[in-house]
Amino acid sequence: MPALVRRTAKLYPNATIGEFKFTVERTGITNRELKVKMKQGAIRGFDTGVHRVGDCGPVTAIGFDASLSCTVDFSGINATFMAKVEGDNLLATDKRIPIIVNVVDTVGRFEAMSSGRLTKVRTFHIDKIRFNTQYDKQLNLNAARRSKFIEEVEKKVNHELYTLLYNDYLQLLNEAVAAAHFPRL
Repeated sequence: MPALVRRTAKLYPNATIGEFKFTVERTGITNRELKVKMKQGAIRGFDTGVHRVGDCGPVTAIGFDASLSCTVDFSGINATFMAKVEGDNLLATDKRIPIIVNVVDTVGRFEAMSSGRLTKVRTFHIDKIRFNTQYDKQLNLNAARRSKFIEEVEKKVNHELYTLLYNDYLQLLNEAVAAAHFPRL
């Protein structure tokens, strides 16, 4: 898979995330509405950050077809942004804050079927994608605003990542299994 990913411009060296904006409401008289513009979004790790978990299951017969199931760990994928924020303090100064969103504890499963001459991915399922989001200490947010800020960032990364995995990555996975040779049963 790494070689297939590396020849796909949409996934390598990174997939881009377009600019987006959101607002985090003020939570008291000591803070302002936080205006956020996320820029330079990139998702990396489709080539080296995705790993098979253990061995794939044994090839089994289903009718006249051969089936193989594998579990894949996506925890090596991450997204980075540069956030332009205004309103984390009473002076409402502009700040540029680096953001890193790491995928953690996230696995998926796929089943490949071979009918002798045609091998393809029959099922592909990714469990809930979990994230660990970090940002620079320059950004001062209380717990409620921090939670809302992280929620907005992760919501966007989640949407983009599912779209990329179920479209572009799945297409490459189909190419990879099409080149595999299943034993005759």
